[in-house]
Amino acid sequence: MKKVYTLLIALLSLSFVPKVEASHNVGGEITWECLNDGRYVFKMKLYVDCFGAIWPFDIETLEVFGNPLPIDSNNQAIQSINLIPDSVRWMGTNFGDLSPDCNPNQFSSSLSCSDRSNGSIQVFYYKSAPIQLNGTPPNDGWHFRYELICCRPNSRNLVGGASGAILLRSIMYSDPAGINVQNCIDSSPEFVELPRVPFCLSYPIQYNQSAVDSDGDSLVYKWAKTYDIPAASPKERGFSSRFSFDNPTPDQSFNPLNKAAHIDNNTGIINLEVHDYRYSDWFVTVVEVAAYREGHKISSIFREVPYKFYDCLPIDSVTPNNQPEFYFDNIKQNEYEIVVEAGEKIEFPVQTTDIDSGVTGLPQEVTMFTSGNQFAADFMDTTNCSNPPCAVLKNNVPQYDSSRNRYQVSGANVVTTDFEWQTNCGHLNADGSQKSYYFYFSAKDDHCPVPQQVDTYVKVTVGAEGIKGAPKVECIEELSSNNQITWSAGQDLANSFNKWIIYAGNTPPLPIVDSIANFNVKTYVDNQKFAYYQVKASVNSTCVNQSVTLESPIRRSGYQRYPINVSILDTNRIIIAQDSAADSYQWYDCNTDTIITDSTRQSFAPQDSGYYAVIITKGYCSDTTDCVRIFPVGLNENRFQQTVRFYPNPTNGFVNIELPQKQQSIQVKVRNIHGQLVQEKKFVNQSNLQLQLKGKPGIYFIELVNEQGERANVKVVKR
Repeated sequence: MKKVYTLLIALLSLSFVPKVEASHNVGGEITWECLNDGRYVFKMKLYVDCFGAIWPFDIETLEVFGNPLPIDSNNQAIQSINLIPDSVRWMGTNFGDLSPDCNPNQFSSSLSCSDRSNGSIQVFYYKSAPIQLNGTPPNDGWHFRYELICCRPNSRNLVGGASGAILLRSIMYSDPAGINVQNCIDSSPEFVELPRVPFCLSYPIQYNQSAVDSDGDSLVYKWAKTYDIPAASPKERGFSSRFSFDNPTPDQSFNPLNKAAHIDNNTGIINLEVHDYRYSDWFVTVVEVAAYREGHKISSIFREVPYKFYDCLPIDSVTPNNQPEFYFDNIKQNEYEIVVEAGEKIEFPVQTTDIDSGVTGLPQEVTMFTSGNQFAADFMDTTNCSNPPCAVLKNNVPQYDSSRNRYQVSGANVVTTDFEWQTNCGHLNADGSQKSYYFYFSAKDDHCPVPQQVDTYVKVTVGAEGIKGAPKVECIEELSSNNQITWSAGQDLANSFNKWIIYAGNTPPLPIVDSIANFNVKTYVDNQKFAYYQVKASVNSTCVNQSVTLESPIRRSGYQRYPINVSILDTNRIIIAQDSAADSYQWYDCNTDTIITDSTRQSFAPQDSGYYAVIITKGYCSDTTDCVRIFPVGLNENRFQQTVRFYPNPTNGFVNIELPQKQQSIQVKVRNIHGQLVQEKKFVNQSNLQLQLKGKPGIYFIELVNEQGERANVKVVKR
C-alpha cells in the first residue's frame, strides 16, 4: 500500500502559483532534519533559470527506494513522501532570486530574475510534514529521489546538451550500530551557502560548497555523477570529450591558463580558473557530501548546480575589478590553519579588504559573511550552538539579512572583526583524540553585474595535551637496501609520551609494523622498503583518563617535508647547487664515490677532472644531485687515488689500507653519511694501515691526506 504524507499550509492556498519566469530545471538538493520528537522533516531546494515558462510552485513527490523500505506507524511501506512549497521562506528571500547582489547605481546594470537575465537562477523551497520512519536502512541505504519535470539547460559538458531531465537524490544509511531509525538518529548534512552563479572569466575562483552537520559527523566532499530520470532506474549521463564528472569545467586542454576544477575533500572549497570560454552554455557539476560517524558512512546528499562564465566588465575601460583579500591574525592568507590544546582560548583579528572604487570614485562596499557548525547561531552567544562554548565574532558582529538568509557585515573597502573561541575537553572526539573544526568566511564587493567574491576557511584542530607536538614526517629516504623514516615532534609531547607507533604498507590503510618506546628516537629503518608510511604517538590525555593517539599524515616513500632542488649549474670551472635555501652542502667525488672534505659551500671549484655531485641537506632530509662531468683543460688527474687500495668493503668494522710506498705522515679522517667527522687518526712511516671503524653500521667515507697534500677517498659500508 502506498503512503503519502501531506502538510496543510496555513495562510497560503496550495493553488498559489508565483508569477516567475523559468524554463529549465538546472539542479537542486534533498536533505532531512531530525525533530526533537524523533520524527523527520524532508526538505528540497530546486534551482531553475530565470527566463521562459512559469514554474508551477506546487506539491512535489519524493520517491523512496530500498529493500526493505521504511515503514510507517501502521506497518505500511513508505514508497513516497509529499513535499509542500515553503512559500513563506521563498517570499522572505527575495522570491528565491539568487542573482548577484551588487550596486547598479555605482556600476552597470545588475542581473535579476525579474529582468529574465541570462545566467540568473531562482531557488524554490519545499518541505514535508513531520513523518515517522521505522526500520533499518539496508547496506546500500534508503534512496530518496525526485524526478524534475522538464529539461536540463544547454549543458556544454554533457553528451546531448539540453536533452533529458535531472534526477535529484540523497541516501540515508544505517548508523554504526545498525539500530532502528524509529527515533530519528541523524540529520543529514546541509549546504551552508546557496549556489553562486555566474562566475568571472580570467580570474581565480575560490567557491564555498561546504556543508554543516548538526550531529557533528565528519564530512567528506567529492565530485559525483549526474543522472537522468526515471527514479526507478536512473540513467547515468555521459560527459562530452575532455570533460568528466570529476573534471566538469574547461581545463588546460582548452586553454593552458585554465585551472581544472578541484574540490577539497575536507573543506568543500572548490578552486578553478577559466579563460576565453565565451559560450552561452552551462557546465553541470554535482557535489556529494558524505557524513561519517565512527568511520561509518551514515548519509550522503548531492547538490547539482551548473556553472556559467561571464566576461566580467572592468570598473572603467581599463581598470579590472580586483578580488577582496583576507587577513587572518594580521597576515594576508586565503586559508588559516591552527592547532591548539583543549582549554586554550583562541583570539585573532579577521579583516577583508578591497581597495577598488567605482566609476563615480566612491569606494566599493565589501560584505563579509561567515558560517560553521561551531559558530554561535547569532555569532554572539557562546552557549548558542550544539557543542558550547561556541566561537563568536566580536567588535563588529554580523547582522542577519533575511533576503539572503545569512549573517553578514559590510563596510567601505574594509571590514574587520575579531574571532574568539574558548575551547575545552568537550571539543575532542569521544575517545579523546584530536578533532578539527572549520569556520568559513566569504567576502564580496558590489561591482555589477557580477561582483568579485572569495570564499575561504579557518581550520582549528583541538587536541589533548601534547597535540601541538604531534609527529611530523620530515623525510623518507630511499636507500639501496632500506628506507629510512625521520620525523620530528614538539618537546611538550615528552611529558605525556607512551610510544611511537610505526605504520607501513604498499596501499593505505596501513598496518602497524613496529613501535618505539624512546621519545628521543625519531628515526626508523624499514628493510621491507614499503611505499607508504605514517607515524603516530600514543600519549596520556589530561581530558580523558586514557591514552590517545596523535598522528602524522600518511606519506609516500621519497617524501621530503621541505623539497630539495637537486639541479646543478655548470659554469665550466665552477659548479653551483641550484637550491639556495639548503641548510648545508657537501660536495661529492663520483669517481671515487666519496665526499670531498672542506667543500661545504653552495659552489665548488674542483682541482681534478672527473664527475662531481653535491649532497644537499634541508631540515631533516638529505638528497644528492646527479653527477656532472668536469673535464676542462688545466685540471689535474688524481694519481694518488688510483694507487691506494681499501679492503674489505663491505666490512664488519676492520679496514685494511695499502699504500704504494711508505709514507712519512698520513692523516686518516672518517665521516658519516651526513659529512660529519666521527673519527680521526695519524699514521707515521707506514705503507699498510689498519683502521677499526667505531660507529654503528652504515655508510662511512674515509679520506687519506699525505704530506704532499695528495688525497685518496673511499666509501665503506659497515655491516
